[in-house]
Amino acid sequence: MNKQYRHFSIEDRAVIMIERSRGASMRLIGRTLGRSASSISREIKRNLVASAAVGDACIYDATASSQAYRCRRLRS
Repeated sequence: MNKQYRHFSIEDRAVIMIERSRGASMRLIGRTLGRSASSISREIKRNLVASAAVGDACIYDATASSQAYRCRRLRS
């Protein structure tokens, strides 16, 4: 049971953003990236941003997610 933790890459986050905009399930995205659905769910919940373009609804944005990740890493 030597599972190694690995952070989401910029490319992973872009896949999540694109697939979520297409309406893909978290399980499908997880299979695409080789991750569990719960990891995808946590990543999305952790990095939702309000968007005025869609009536202040929360969306997942890969660029904002990567910036937030870098900020969290600097604080740790």
